[in-house]
Amino acid sequence: KGWATISRCVVSPQGQLTAFQARSIIGSTAPYNTPTTTVSQPQESAIMPFKGNQREFVVIGLGEFGASVARRLHELGHGVMGVDRSRAIVQQLADDLPDVVVLDATDEDALRDIDIQSFDTALVAVGTDLARAILITLALKEMGVRYVISKALDDHAKQVLLRIGADEVVMPEFQFGRWVAERMVLGSIKAIQEVEPGVLLGAIDCPAEVAGRSLEELNLPKAITVLLVTGGDRTTPMPPPTLRLVAGDTIWLMGDANAFHAIRAFKQQTQ
Repeated sequence: KGWATISRCVVSPQGQLTAFQARSIIGSTAPYNTPTTTVSQPQESAIMPFKGNQREFVVIGLGEFGASVARRLHELGHGVMGVDRSRAIVQQLADDLPDVVVLDATDEDALRDIDIQSFDTALVAVGTDLARAILITLALKEMGVRYVISKALDDHAKQVLLRIGADEVVMPEFQFGRWVAERMVLGSIKAIQEVEPGVLLGAIDCPAEVAGRSLEELNLPKAITVLLVTGGDRTTPMPPPTLRLVAGDTIWLMGDANAFHAIRAFKQQTQ
């Protein structure tokens, strides 16, 4: 995609992009009315774990959530274009993201100008304005974007966005709130993630008091599965029940949320 060759897009003093610059972005002679310009040279991120399988993402709405997602995608080595209708926000993010444009994403002509259908996945992060989120989600699906994730503030908005074609809806405030609650309740169990309602993924550090014991001797709840044991230079996926633990090992677990409370009680008893 031609736009991927741009290092940075910021607002020009004149607020316009020349036809030559537009062609350099999208390989087209069509007029481009969105107020952007291009500067600098591409800078490679220090974190590039997926360099061999780079994907192209577009994030529409660069508030705290959208900007955080866009930055992380860039850190992971993927192509990402940030889009926001606020000139001030675009200017603030120009040093963080390689490609960021001022654009009204409810304008289908503007979306065509950035070749929107060529992106693998789009995130619509304008959850505070449901009407705009609906219009943008509809436009993206109608224009052929393969996978659209939309942000919602509540379950009503989530259901509406799913009905109109969003492939996935996220509610970051709700989801993060649940994660914080689990952290508060489970305390020393770390890396907690709710895989689905009532099912958690977490990890515990093996205390010195249980070093030398096997996994089966821990008598973990049946509703818990040990996925992985790591420690030192060893990594043991799906370890056998006879695996003996070493102080400092980390045990990765998945299972019923209620069973994690029993694990926390066990850990407290061994400390």
